Amino acid sequence: MDKLVQRTVKAERQVIRRLKKQNNKSYRHEYRDRVRRAKSALEDLNKNVADLGHGVVTEHARTAKQTAEFLLRPFEVEARCGWAGGARFLNLAVGDRVVITEGHDKGKIDTITTVNRATGTVELSENGKLTQPSPSSIARREIPDWLIGKKISGEQSYPDRSVSPMAIPISAIRLVHPITDPETGVTRDVIVRSLRHANIRRDQLTKSTEWDRYVPGLNVIIPWPEKTDPEEVHHAGDTARKDASEATFIPTLLRPPMPHTLINELRNQYSRFRTRHEPWYLEKKQAEADMAKEQKKAVATMLTPLEEFNRRQRELKRSVGQPVLTEAMMEKLGAVIAKNRTRILESSGISKSS
Repeated sequence: MDKLVQRTVKAERQVIRRLKKQNNKSYRHEYRDRVRRAKSALEDLNKNVADLGHGVVTEHARTAKQTAEFLLRPFEVEARCGWAGGARFLNLAVGDRVVITEGHDKGKIDTITTVNRATGTVELSENGKLTQPSPSSIARREIPDWLIGKKISGEQSYPDRSVSPMAIPISAIRLVHPITDPETGVTRDVIVRSLRHANIRRDQLTKSTEWDRYVPGLNVIIPWPEKTDPEEVHHAGDTARKDASEATFIPTLLRPPMPHTLINELRNQYSRFRTRHEPWYLEKKQAEADMAKEQKKAVATMLTPLEEFNRRQRELKRSVGQPVLTEAMMEKLGAVIAKNRTRILESSGISKSS
């Protein structure tokens, strides 16, 4: 049994050493990639500095080349979201009513449909739309004019213009929420120009962070908009609820849930990390250990004549025991010590009386 335990311990140590080696290797690879990325970024920066000599024809470095997204630096995003508590703890959510404070839609109240924390922008449900000619009205050669507005099939038709939502910076909106005046008791919509966060809490089950938002100065907590669950669409082929909740398997204690031999297919019975074994396997290993001990005892009985003589001598010495000093021996030892003491004192120049 001790050998089985030692085998498992050695296997675990070997795995720990292998994982440590792999971690060191992955760290070196990550460090190498980091150096490469830094070198590439430095080369791009030097290239951008060199392009500044082109003057007004230099391309805008803050505009992405593949998309129309406008790249913002972190402090710019933080400045956009400053009045709403910052980009990390943004106190705006889908469903909030806001008023537009800039642009041609200034003064209009609308509802937020999308919040983009990376760019500090939102999309509204009704306002802030971009209207542009549809591809069908541009490609006149492919679709004639008399087809524009005609139905394709069912409710679909050829539109003359397409409307797409436009990203509005958070700095161009303010929250609108009904607040009750403590003096008059009248509740009316108020434009909230500053929001802060408090009571930050972490849900360990969902791994999400929640907090409360309030108006500084008034210390009024603004409730979050209610989250609506997605509407479930039922189809003819869906399983009925009663069929899904019906118990089709009832376990019993009279028989095991699976055949006894099936467990070996679900695990590796020859694994070195195994710590639980069947009784017959333990008996087998114990019998092997006992057999090894018996073999050692049998080997000990097979001795050469010299080994037998040495063994008899050792047994004889053990039977005699430790030697005992007699009175005559003690007197002889005392005389030798006294003689040597006198000689040592005389050679060192020290008198016996001192």
